[in-house]
Amino acid sequence: MSVSLSAPTCSWVGPHRPAPRPREQRGSPPAADGREALPRWLRIGAAMLTVAGLLSLLRAPVAAAPPPADLELALPNGRHFQQASGRPGFGFDVVDQTTTPAGSVPFWSAVRARGGLTLLGYPLSRAFVGRDHCVYQILQRVILQACRDGEVLFANTFELLEHAGKDEWLASLRSVPAPIVNDGSTSLRHAKEIRLGWLTGPDLRDAYLRPPNGDVLAWSQADAINLYGLPMSQPVDQGPFLVQRFQRVALQSWKAPGPAGIQPGDVTPVLAGQLAIEAGLVSGVALQPHAPGASIGASLHVIVDWPPAAASQPTRTIPLKYGFQVDMMLPSHRAAAIRWTQQANFGWIKQQVRWNAFEPAPGQYSRARLQALDSVVTAAEVAGLKVLLSVAAAPHYYAAGPGRPHYIPDQLAEFMVMLATRYRGRVHAYEPWNEPNLMGEGALSRIWPEGPAECVAIQRAAYRAIKATDPKAIIVFPALAPTGIGEQPGSDRSQALDDRIFLEQVYRVNEGEIRGYFDVLGVHSYGFNNPPGDWLDLQTVSTTGFKNHPSFYFRRFTQLRDVLLDHGDDKPLWITELGWTSCRLPAPGHEFCLDNSEAQRARYLAAALEMLETQHPYIQAAFFWNLNFRSVVPETDQKWGYGLISADNTATPAYAALRDHGRRAVASP
Repeated sequence: MSVSLSAPTCSWVGPHRPAPRPREQRGSPPAADGREALPRWLRIGAAMLTVAGLLSLLRAPVAAAPPPADLELALPNGRHFQQASGRPGFGFDVVDQTTTPAGSVPFWSAVRARGGLTLLGYPLSRAFVGRDHCVYQILQRVILQACRDGEVLFANTFELLEHAGKDEWLASLRSVPAPIVNDGSTSLRHAKEIRLGWLTGPDLRDAYLRPPNGDVLAWSQADAINLYGLPMSQPVDQGPFLVQRFQRVALQSWKAPGPAGIQPGDVTPVLAGQLAIEAGLVSGVALQPHAPGASIGASLHVIVDWPPAAASQPTRTIPLKYGFQVDMMLPSHRAAAIRWTQQANFGWIKQQVRWNAFEPAPGQYSRARLQALDSVVTAAEVAGLKVLLSVAAAPHYYAAGPGRPHYIPDQLAEFMVMLATRYRGRVHAYEPWNEPNLMGEGALSRIWPEGPAECVAIQRAAYRAIKATDPKAIIVFPALAPTGIGEQPGSDRSQALDDRIFLEQVYRVNEGEIRGYFDVLGVHSYGFNNPPGDWLDLQTVSTTGFKNHPSFYFRRFTQLRDVLLDHGDDKPLWITELGWTSCRLPAPGHEFCLDNSEAQRARYLAAALEMLETQHPYIQAAFFWNLNFRSVVPETDQKWGYGLISADNTATPAYAALRDHGRRAVASP
């Protein structure tokens, strides 16, 4: 039977472990008044716990009465429930599914592991797919969410309600207080201290900190945060009870007798899943009961407006910086590169500094190379252009051992001090490495498992060295290579690791120490053979291949920003390489360049710029890869196809599109 909000079935229901917000909704833009829809530190309130990790934590705290035989039915890999369907003979299956857009989705196993239906409530919907390609199913008290193969989490329902603009509705009709937007925190640790200090109601605090299963011997405040999230409000007096809102639950602490035998001192949860439906967040086919077993083998329904988008729209307050990656080390390339950059009204250039060429022996620097770089910096300075230097290619003699790649934070720091001293006030930004999640870039001893911690050590050393020498220089976290390699646990990570996973692991080193060692996050954004607006669920061209992973799409950077926000970091992003390729002679592995014509490339770049300007204000700079490499490398080199100026020193249609955009930007008030 359906359980009403005003008549809970028990005096206390143990906590549920909701997921972080669905990825497309984390990283919401500021509201029009400059406030964030949710304080950024809250987005870190839940570390992901797998089903197995909760087996010993969550058990049903109240013995369930045997269900009527005609309201439940066993199914292969699951069970059918009709208690909350409102339609005799029809209900909702809760099953383990092996093939979905999110991989295997063991919802039934997750429900049993988390205490069963007594704890979580009966199903109110079918399983369905959101626009973020995650699979969801609404139960009375929680919303199940699966975004990665085999991993079931609980959605942050009260954040989703906030994003849907339902705070006033919750407060006026459901007695759930609005979230406190600004807690005054300056760090994640500070936010935790402040928000945990809001647990001022003794019964609410005890319920929050109490283990859900009395058999659990070791239970900590961190476990409570992992299950509930952090408080979104302080306790609010609603007459017969105090109520406090958390990311994944709202708790009522009763001061007087209530319905269904509630006594003073009891703490009851609000039925969050039922609230989401009452608020209209989901409707249509997903809520229609079905015959037992009808979901098995059937395609999942897609809800295009779930998860709900934030009510506010992004606005750009800082003009987007434009730049080209150039090769100006040869005198014959400098004047033309400067001229093309100026004609596009771009204000920056990016020059790569290959360390092994500048330091041929330990501590001995090539005079010729330094003089060439001096000329690059001077030419940019005279032209009124700003410079980003990107360091790559460690010298071979700094190898960690025979057959072992490099791990050289101290040596890199010395090299960065040399550059920062030489160009203090003249070079405006430094990217201390390039694509450290690739073994071929030679920054780390091993990509996995040491790589993320070594990356932090290298960035720490470089950051401190540069800032001590040139405090005003902007330090870029080295952009990672977009790739899905090594994404699945147990897969080969010897040569590369998925950029999102690598960044996530970097942030887990020493509780997010990396936040203090860069000013902007560098990202690389390539579209392969996909237009900039395409995604896994939206493919507008007929090309095949390079479609089945987010790293093949221009908007991959949105997922990397989510990682920052998940860890309480809202630094801006710089795209230090951006481009599409078009070629006649593809390099092995880069055959997708044949799918893009020069005209298509021009359209893609123009559309990408428009998207960056209007939809992603946290992107503060975009460097296009590359300006003049068609005069530097042979046509068979993969870098050739990205070139914007032809080998005969004429503009490609792609360059013309960027130039036209730059001129319009300058002409705009």
